[in-house]
Amino acid sequence: MNILCLDSVMFPTCTRVGGGVLHIHGNVNDSDEARWLDNVVESISSIATAHGLSWKVSLEHVEQVKWYGPHIRHVVADVRCGSD
Repeated sequence: MNILCLDSVMFPTCTRVGGGVLHIHGNVNDSDEARWLDNVVESISSIATAHGLSWKVSLEHVEQVKWYGPHIRHVVADVRCGSD
């Protein structure tokens, strides 16, 4: 996942509409999936804070799409962000 891309390109759009669900793709080692998901939520929360927003950020859904290679899985995380 490229958080810098999210920060510079997509996140300002989310702030204009007051939040929503970000659909984030990543290729993750199967043993690191939980850590990757935690990092996604923490990173988006940090980006929101850096933009002066006190949003609640939570993992809404995880889809394990397919295997790319031995122990590398394509994962999609739906992350809800915005005011309560």
